Amino acid sequence: MNTFLHSVEKEQQKRIKELVELQKSDGSFHFRFQGSLMTDAFYIITIRALNIHTEEENIHLLAKTLRNAQHKEGYWKAYSDEPNGHLSATIIAYTALLYSGLYAKEDTQMQKAKAFILKHGGLAKAHFMIKWMLSVNGLYPWSHMIYIPMTFLLLPTFQPFNFYQFSAYARIHFIPMLIAANKKFTIQTKTKPPLDDLFVRDIALYPSFDHLEEERNPLTFLWKEMKRIGKFPAYLHHLGFQSAEKYMLDRLEEDGTLYSYASATFFMIYALLALGYKKNSPVIQKAIAGLTSLIDKKGKQSHLENSTSTVWDTGLISYTLQQAGIPTESTPIIKATNYLLAKQHTKKEIGRFITQIRNQEDGAFLILIRIILTMMIPLPFYGP
Repeated sequence: MNTFLHSVEKEQQKRIKELVELQKSDGSFHFRFQGSLMTDAFYIITIRALNIHTEEENIHLLAKTLRNAQHKEGYWKAYSDEPNGHLSATIIAYTALLYSGLYAKEDTQMQKAKAFILKHGGLAKAHFMIKWMLSVNGLYPWSHMIYIPMTFLLLPTFQPFNFYQFSAYARIHFIPMLIAANKKFTIQTKTKPPLDDLFVRDIALYPSFDHLEEERNPLTFLWKEMKRIGKFPAYLHHLGFQSAEKYMLDRLEEDGTLYSYASATFFMIYALLALGYKKNSPVIQKAIAGLTSLIDKKGKQSHLENSTSTVWDTGLISYTLQQAGIPTESTPIIKATNYLLAKQHTKKEIGRFITQIRNQEDGAFLILIRIILTMMIPLPFYGP
């Protein structure tokens, strides 16, 4: 037993030494945030859609990563323990490889991927985020996407169902997706590969909501109210676009990304294009640079991290070292603590409505609109 405990303690000290040696000079620990293949695929598609010629090396690296992740049966997995592949992952990886120009549909593995996609329902069965990405690139019809009007953003927070009931992570992705969907924006590019052969005839492109017209349940109420606010005057929808644009621009990070998330930044780029921004506008160019900076080229395979994990890595490893017996007053722990303290957010946020009044010329008018909308839209528990 003593021999066993001695072996455990010896191994523990070895691991502690290895971790301490990996600490950066500023006290941080930085490892790869390995996410799904979606970010790698989105990067290839977006760079090709914007016709950017300076990122060929990254296109080749990420295309190689995607190809190496493909299984011999032709599919890709979203999670390593999936038994039979993942449809949405396969669709977006297949599309990205075609966009890269490095692989053709006639390729044996690409043929296998196509067969897998068709067998499991085709594009109509993809996740809505994948459908959205295909739609902004002209590969999936907007008419078959669920419609949510811009006026939804104007609903006050005391309504039972409103924008601010979503988490911050969901909101930052939802806003740009909503903009492009309402504009039915499609980027025009000569490099997009046709995916008409990935539709399955016997499968509806989108689910029917006819049954919600008569049923009396919360979903019926929500469906009917969304249809009602979608019919509001055009100037209300315009206010929704203004609110959404400001929401995004107010949350840009110094590196140009939206809230530090690569996924949200991809969506923002297409949303800004839908609003009339040019491909070479500073905000879009900086967003591309921010995305490129998230590509980790260390190791055998490159990967575009959805965000950096330095704060998480530092906090978790500092805690782990202390649990392993490293004193809190030791140099590694002090350096890690100082790094984390320097990253702490201390800026006090002003109330959302007050901010709108002070920072927007139409702030007071927007609040008035919200009050009017509240009077027009009954609360569900007061309804029939």
